[in-house]
This record gives sequence, structure tokens and C-alpha cells, in this order.
Amino acid sequence: MKRAIINQIGVLLGIILPFLSWGQHFQFKAAVNEVPENNYYRIYLSPYITGHLNEAYTDIRLYTGKGQETPYVLVKEKPVSYKTLFKEYTILSKTTREKSGTSLVVENTSHTRINNLSLLIKNTAVQKRARLSGSDDTTHWYIIADNYLLQTANSTSETAEMKILNFPLSDYTYYKLDINDSLSIPINILKAGYYDTYAENGKYTPIPDLSFQVQDSSSRKQTYVKISLPEPAYIDKMELNISQPAYYLRHARLGIYKTVEGKRGKKKQYFEVIREFDLNSSHVNNIPISGKWSEEFFLVIDNADNPPLQFASVSAYQLNTYLLANLRSGENYHLEFNDPDRPAPQYDLTYFTDKIPADAALIQTGLPIALSNVTPTETGPTFFTNKLFIWVAIGIVIALLAYMSYRMVKETENRNG
Repeated sequence: MKRAIINQIGVLLGIILPFLSWGQHFQFKAAVNEVPENNYYRIYLSPYITGHLNEAYTDIRLYTGKGQETPYVLVKEKPVSYKTLFKEYTILSKTTREKSGTSLVVENTSHTRINNLSLLIKNTAVQKRARLSGSDDTTHWYIIADNYLLQTANSTSETAEMKILNFPLSDYTYYKLDINDSLSIPINILKAGYYDTYAENGKYTPIPDLSFQVQDSSSRKQTYVKISLPEPAYIDKMELNISQPAYYLRHARLGIYKTVEGKRGKKKQYFEVIREFDLNSSHVNNIPISGKWSEEFFLVIDNADNPPLQFASVSAYQLNTYLLANLRSGENYHLEFNDPDRPAPQYDLTYFTDKIPADAALIQTGLPIALSNVTPTETGPTFFTNKLFIWVAIGIVIALLAYMSYRMVKETENRNG
């Protein structure tokens, strides 16, 4: 009997829990523009959308017109990303002397400073010794590195393998690699080049309709700047354009005011410093903030005995964020978002991002619409959507749970008695 009652309680809990979670839902909706063909696209999330998301951006979903959830991968630009690119050299000559050696000459037309030479070599099971030299006229050669050991090229997945020769930083126009072939026939070199690492700045979107107010305090020798946004947004960078004076170096603090509840429910306000830095006339004053969410920011500048700074403009920026998803032509898609406690979705697609083109086409969205303002369908409320019915059902289930618990307690007392 006891086990039966417990099972019944479990069933009733399974019924009631979905109703208890009924209040968790998204607050906003935004239409996604139509796509011309079936493919992967980057859906751009404007500051109007991201400003309604939680800090981790987990409370957003992509749906078809029929309400089917569509998997996506969240991609956010980085302030700076470092990429490695293989740049191929022009092979000017490749000469082979029987039982002597192979001489390979490549041209560095851009005079780029490099510290490595990469060779794509057909698979081979032999080792070779080599010497690298440089020249600016192909007549006078100067040694760079000697007695290189070219290891065997034995790729198990490809018919050729890349070998990298590292050497001191150099900017010669020509490089010559002499390979010793005295003990075996030559190896087959298909390509020569180098790996270049370069920095790429992230893409930002300016926050529209920003305003600012400046107030100077001669007694405190400080300047206060209040920076207001039309609505809360995540800010990743702020740019301060100062017109006067021509030369300045001032210490400053950027922050926000926060309110906390103290003893006896009394609210207290304090200033939270986000970043301290120096305003300097020798460079552009771009201040990284790392995604701080607020509607108002405050800048405090220490002037010492100098005249106050004159501001020409203040701009705020957000790093671009996208949803990478496979969209179908002719299908209507929309986003639903703003449910702060919603966890991140679990999609298979996140394990296959390397298979998706990095340069997927960009697609825009419409402005957010509050879901409470969305026109309801003509079908009207059903039992499962009518609030009165739901609360009545919850009350009945709670009463049943109480009754079953009472029966179980009485039965236990009777057995013990």
C-alpha cells in the first residue's frame, strides 16, 4: 500500500511540475529576415536584442514559423584574434646534381621578416641534411643556418607532409636550401612558404542614441561625465574624443552606480569601478570594458591643477554577436528571448563548428517586440493556457497530494499501534 501511494504521488508530481514551470517563458520576439537559399547563415544580434539577454547569452532560441526549435551556435567576436596563414613562395629554381645534392631557391618578394621556412614534401622514409642561406641578388649568398636534419615525411592521412625549418629572424629577398643527396636520390619538394601569424581586430557595432553630460568641480578638481544609453546594453568598448587642451595626461575611473539593500531593508548606493586608466593626448582613448551591462555609465577624471577637459564626443560599442544556423529558403524564422534563468540549449551542432563555413553570409533581424504585444491567435485560450483552469488544476493536485499523505501517515500509525 505504501509503495502504491508513493507511486501515485510521483505521477501527480509529474503532472503538477509542468504547470509550476508555466510562468517561465520568453518576453520578446524578433523576426529573422528571409534567406535566398538553403545554407548556413550568421544571424546578427543587434544591441537591441543582446541588451535583453542574460550575461551568458543563454536565454535565446531560434524557431521556424511552425514553432519548431532550430539548432544554432552562438558566436561572439573577440577584441583581437590571432590567426596563422600559410603564404607560398615562388620557387625560382630547383636543380638536382646526381649523387651530390638538390638546390631550391625561393623568392620573398615582399621582404617580409620571417623566422621559418615550410616545405611540403612527398612522403619519404629517408632523412636528409640541409643548409639554408640568404641573398638579395641571387649572386652573393650568406649562411643563415647549417646542418639541418630533414626528418622522414610519413603522413598516414595524406601523400605529403609539411616540414618546418626554424631559423633566426631574417628579411632576405631570396632563400636557398641546399640538400645533401650524396647517400640517396632526391626528395620531392612540392611547395615552399612560411607561416605568418597576424592579429585581426574584432568587429564592433556602435550603440545608437547615446548621450552624455559633463560637470566640472573646481573644489574637488574633478570632472564628471554621465553617459546615458536609451536602454540597457552590454558595452565592450568606449571611445572618448577630447577636443581641448591639445596635450593632456589625466587619471580617470569608469564605473556604474549600484544599489544594495542594507540592514532593516534600507537601500544603499555605491560606485563600482569598472576600469581605471589614463586619458592621454598621444593616442586614441579607446577604453575596453569587457561586456558590462548597464543603462548609465559614469566617468570621473582627476584634473589636479589643470583646466577641465573638453569633450567632442563619447561613443560606446558592442562586439558583434551572431547565431550560426542552417536556414531554409521560404521558411519564416524568428527569435524568442529574455528569460534570465533559461539554461543554454544542448545542440549536436556545437560539435561540428569546424565543418561550417567561417564566412557564412550575414542575415539581419527585425526590432524586438514584447510577446505580450503579439496579436493572439483566433483559437482563444484552451484548458492548458487559461490561467484560471491552470490554478484550479494545481489546487486539485495539491489537495490530492495532501489526502494521500494523510492516508499514508494514518496507515503507518495503525500498523505501529
